[in-house]
Amino acid sequence: MFHKLESIFNVFIRKARGVVRYINDYKGLQLSVIYIISTYISFGILRNIKGIGTIGLICLLSMSVVVGLILFLPLRNIFLPKRRGSIREDGPKGRVHFFATSVVIAVTVFVAVVKAALVCNHSVDVEQMVRGFTGCQHSFEGYIYDEPDRKHRYQHIEFRLLEDLVVGDEILDKNHGYILVKTENYEKFSVGQVCTFTGTLVEPEGFEEFDYKQYLKNNNIFLIMEDPTFYCWDISQRRAGNTIKNYLIDLKERIIKKVDLIVQEPQSSLLVGILFGKKRLFSTEFDKNVRVAGVSHIVSASGYNITILVLILNKILFFLPKKIKIILGLIVIWLFAIFSGFSSSIVRACIMSSFSHIALLTGRNNTIHITLPLASAIFVFFDPLIIYDIGFLLSISATLGLVYLLPIFLSFKEKLTKKYKFLDEYVFPTMSCTISTLPISVSTFKTFSMWSVPVNAMVLPVIEGTMLWGVLSLLANGIHKPLSLFFISIANLQLKYFEYTVNIIGKLNIGAWEIPDQNVFFISLILTLSIILISIYHYPVENEKYNYYLKDR
Repeated sequence: MFHKLESIFNVFIRKARGVVRYINDYKGLQLSVIYIISTYISFGILRNIKGIGTIGLICLLSMSVVVGLILFLPLRNIFLPKRRGSIREDGPKGRVHFFATSVVIAVTVFVAVVKAALVCNHSVDVEQMVRGFTGCQHSFEGYIYDEPDRKHRYQHIEFRLLEDLVVGDEILDKNHGYILVKTENYEKFSVGQVCTFTGTLVEPEGFEEFDYKQYLKNNNIFLIMEDPTFYCWDISQRRAGNTIKNYLIDLKERIIKKVDLIVQEPQSSLLVGILFGKKRLFSTEFDKNVRVAGVSHIVSASGYNITILVLILNKILFFLPKKIKIILGLIVIWLFAIFSGFSSSIVRACIMSSFSHIALLTGRNNTIHITLPLASAIFVFFDPLIIYDIGFLLSISATLGLVYLLPIFLSFKEKLTKKYKFLDEYVFPTMSCTISTLPISVSTFKTFSMWSVPVNAMVLPVIEGTMLWGVLSLLANGIHKPLSLFFISIANLQLKYFEYTVNIIGKLNIGAWEIPDQNVFFISLILTLSIILISIYHYPVENEKYNYYLKDR
């Protein structure tokens, strides 16, 4: 038993070193990973430090990284020993190369810390600015920036000022961020609609087990107005915001109205969520059943749907040459973004997926290992707070599942049997995405369900078909309505299957646990580390015996 464990440990160490060597050889990959990790750690540290603006502290931190890398130069021989055929050099040239690499790494860390410090400084400045506008009545004019988020008793509206708010000597810049307006959920608002709101502004407050204030700050929201009085202009008379975005959202709303006319609830809201990434209200019981079954990510606004769409395209267009299939895939996913009204989470997922498609278009499948972290780092560079965006994290983790977990499942299956191709095409891709997104789902929905993987494996292949029939129905609606109704009836049956499956699991009332907020991070971390360790140990490497990165000599 001891020898077996020792053998497993040695294999894992050998593969882990191979991963380190791979990252070390591809500097773009190395710097991308370092930048993302540095940004996340910087936010965690700087948000707990008062007087964040001390640039000297930041410079000292970065210089410490440089000095540390130079002083610990000999350690490279332990972690990256020289191998026959290795591109690494010893002697003066090797030291110069290592010094240059150390400087680049230090600069990367420095940039990540500075960007995070600037964001934190901005948050602190805005928080100080808005305090002079809280606790008293204000009347201001602005426009609805994004689609209202409807709850069972009220709705949230992200509101942007059209002019600076002035009270005495205090000025609240119109570009400081957004104001979250809470109002009754029966009120109808449109994106871009200009309104005048009157009420009392207050700062957000955190709950006992949830930092709601920080959550809103991540979304650039620093003030809340509850139960205001308001007057809104008709959008035909006056409208603000991005004209293209307004038009696309109007188009989406017209399509959704047609869906509501021919499909009943909850199938209608399910289809709208799957096709357009639009979050709709379910009954309290069905919403609970969805969480218990572990399928909340399917019906929420996230980039996860883009991953499903890519899987569908690969199956439908299997007979086409690879390059044509990839080009058509790029076109279709951006059409999906247009249909979603250029929802921010969907657009980010489309950009990420586009990077992957372009990498495959070059004919080098291995470039996905580099382009995915690189694209993520570019996103984080331009918008550091995106590292907390759930849609962004779901789209990345789902793609990582297809890249690293799917080959493991296929490898195990090939060793057992070459039959049952449907496992390769439906079950294993679904399981890969589900398992890889599990840490994000747990941290977001605060529910751990033992049903998550099996239920996703049962319903996601059907949901893929739902997306296809739903899109075909919408395209046929203006051409031949009977055909459109036929397509939507198929989608409706599939959605009924989804509803039936979810309700059965929910009624069992076992196998799902609400996770206390204080334990969410720990459980998500354990799940993440487990997935990483399993991927490193089991990921199938071609010609492992002769693989450059796995050889010790």
